[in-house]
Amino acid sequence: MQEHQEKICVYFIIDNALPLLLYAGETMQTAKRRWNSTHDCKNYFMNYVELHRKHDLEVKMCSAFWYDTPSDKPTAWLRYARVD
Repeated sequence: MQEHQEKICVYFIIDNALPLLLYAGETMQTAKRRWNSTHDCKNYFMNYVELHRKHDLEVKMCSAFWYDTPSDKPTAWLRYARVD
């Protein structure tokens, strides 16, 4: 995974088995540092996977990072990430 300089980055957690967007977040950290840090969404994802496995449901979670996020406003990326 290519590391990028620390700048605003938007990341998405997706279950490709459905497909379903589970989470969208924003960080100033690289993808590796963000995922290795402590945050609540990790527990959410682990519970999501555990529940699917318990009920024998397919789950294919992945993450995607958008490094060219507009930085003019903290939530400017929402205009670009919007699903019409």
